[in-house]
Amino acid sequence: MIRYLHLILAIIASLFFALASVTGIVIGVNNIDRQYPSYRADHLDQITLAQSITGLKAAYPEITSLTIDPRGFAIIKATNSEGKEVNAHVDPLTGKILGKVEERSAFVKFMISLHRSLELKNVGRITMGIIALFLVLSAISGLILIFKKQNGAKNFFKKTIKDGFSRYYHTVFGKWLLIPLLILGITGAYLVYNRFWGAKAEEKHQVDYSVEDSYYGADPIEVNQIASFNQVTLDRVVSVEFPFDTTIPEDTYLVKLKDREWMVSQFTGNILSEIVYPKNQVVARFFKDLHTGRTSAWWAAVLVLACVGMLFFIYTGFAITFSRKSVKVRNTCSPAEAAYILLYGSEGGNTLQIAQKVFAQLQALGKKAYLAPLNSYQHYPKGSHLLVFTSTYGVGNPPSNADRFFSLLDTTPQANMSYTVVGFGSKLYPDYCAFAIAIEQALKGQSWAKPLLPLHTVNDQSVDEFLEWVAAWNGQSELALETTPSHYEGKRTSLTKVKVIEAAKETAVGETFSLVLQAKKPFTSGDLLAIYPDGKQERLYSIGKVGGKLQLTVKRHEQGLGSGYLYQLKQGAHFQARIVPNPSFHFPKKAKKVVLIANGTGVAPFLGMANQNRHAEVYVYLGLRYNDATAESYRRFFQEQQQKGKIKQFSLIYSRETGAGYVTDLLKKDTALLTEVLTSDGVVMICGSLDMYKDVSTFLSQLTPFSVDYYKANQQLFSDCY
Repeated sequence: MIRYLHLILAIIASLFFALASVTGIVIGVNNIDRQYPSYRADHLDQITLAQSITGLKAAYPEITSLTIDPRGFAIIKATNSEGKEVNAHVDPLTGKILGKVEERSAFVKFMISLHRSLELKNVGRITMGIIALFLVLSAISGLILIFKKQNGAKNFFKKTIKDGFSRYYHTVFGKWLLIPLLILGITGAYLVYNRFWGAKAEEKHQVDYSVEDSYYGADPIEVNQIASFNQVTLDRVVSVEFPFDTTIPEDTYLVKLKDREWMVSQFTGNILSEIVYPKNQVVARFFKDLHTGRTSAWWAAVLVLACVGMLFFIYTGFAITFSRKSVKVRNTCSPAEAAYILLYGSEGGNTLQIAQKVFAQLQALGKKAYLAPLNSYQHYPKGSHLLVFTSTYGVGNPPSNADRFFSLLDTTPQANMSYTVVGFGSKLYPDYCAFAIAIEQALKGQSWAKPLLPLHTVNDQSVDEFLEWVAAWNGQSELALETTPSHYEGKRTSLTKVKVIEAAKETAVGETFSLVLQAKKPFTSGDLLAIYPDGKQERLYSIGKVGGKLQLTVKRHEQGLGSGYLYQLKQGAHFQARIVPNPSFHFPKKAKKVVLIANGTGVAPFLGMANQNRHAEVYVYLGLRYNDATAESYRRFFQEQQQKGKIKQFSLIYSRETGAGYVTDLLKKDTALLTEVLTSDGVVMICGSLDMYKDVSTFLSQLTPFSVDYYKANQQLFSDCY
């Protein structure tokens, strides 16, 4: 509800917010500029009005007015000893001219008018007052959303995890700028309210001058003898209008303070009349100072940043809204008829998109499936399988369409039903997939619920990690869900032209061959090359980058669609493919020691990583079948990298030669090194077959008290295996 309120306010008022921000930036910058050079006198709170007027009268024969503006600058209008008019910033004690009074430019005056009233007079002022109120509501709702995302106000300033440029910076800047924006909204709304609906009664000075009649023709008393002038300091003064005729009792000092006005006799020094301003007028003056930043350059700078932030919030807010995936759910059966119940919790739409693709496949397989948000959980009389797909919002919170699920679960039992939970999140969050974990625990406590698979989590929307669940589900349910990565990806990036620089050499079926390619799109070692041999089906290959060229190593299969297509390509040929960024398998930027473990076709990305290394000690372990020409080319390449100092050690073993062995046998000889790497924040990277990965993982888990999963979570173990 709060999120929708926040969005509706932004949509309705965004144009006015933008206008107020742009004009506010101009006004704020002008207020900063007007602070420099500074003509502010030091210690205004220690200079009495009597001291100031005495000093000014000594410097100027005739004074019309003295003004202390909101910046603390003293401005005098007077006539000097030469009979010339003076309108300048002065030292309030000596009358020394400090600078010329600069008027605001016509442009700034226009911006102020536009900001206040849209150039529409009272109608415009009321409109801007409403917009200010909208800003208050937007700021409050924004703060509530941040509290929710951060799991409470106590975590307000805790680290915000990056979950996309717009979402991340919308939250980060919100932490620092929503409070100033809230102040701008409150003060702006109050100023408009006070103008039209505040206390309007304007008191007029009522003075009985009869008591002053005897002073006609007498001389005024010295200013330092006026008690009230000795009691008030300049920090309280707004302006003083001086008597024009020094012989008439009716001609008095008009002193305007921040909270009251005085009419003071120039002959007796008595306060002839006092008007105490109503509280709303005093508050309005204070709010105007807060709203404009006219009293302080640093506060004006904060307000300028807040206005810039408002423009940024408008941009990122709409970017977030438009980025939400729009997925239409078309249920062809009712909840009472469905056997497969798919429930989702999705904040931005990514998780719903995945759930919808599984749902569509179940429908295509002829299964009665029903898809709904977790908040729509109800009794399913024919339900036999419950599939839950959910993300986690903020710091361990449920998405907005899943926040009532637990209460519904406790009050709505089912007949016997199997379940599986898939959680989507980011390991950058301390509460990775916390909501999915909570659902798993809650379902375990239900007598009717039987787990089909253990909880499966997916980091950063990784299609490869989701496919691990698909494979497990296919095995347990005996259903054939799609296992092609492209089926679960979002919008496919455009294809690029790839040129064959070095074609495959003659290679027997079952053995590996290499290609050197040139792609126009940027890439790095560890990324993936996606090809479409028949124009539809996708095949992915890990790639290395050596000398700017794309290195590819492929195992030739007798009926292989992808390998057959690549094997027949000739030098100079072109084909369409796409580069798939794979940041989870890039060479680490900060690790001091890195171990690269590969077999067969898994060597390709490590060719590039070794070549690109600039900072780490790299140890390469490679397992191949035969000591053939391909093996010789790899041996030669890594030995050259070793001579260049880019790798520390290279070890090679063959599984089909005399003295056969596997990569794990090489690792067992360097147990001490591997233990040191794992216990000193080093990194191990594995690329190749899944069988090899399982053997290596088992071996590594025996070296330290920690599991392989621990090193994965700690960003010390990376794999790209198939």
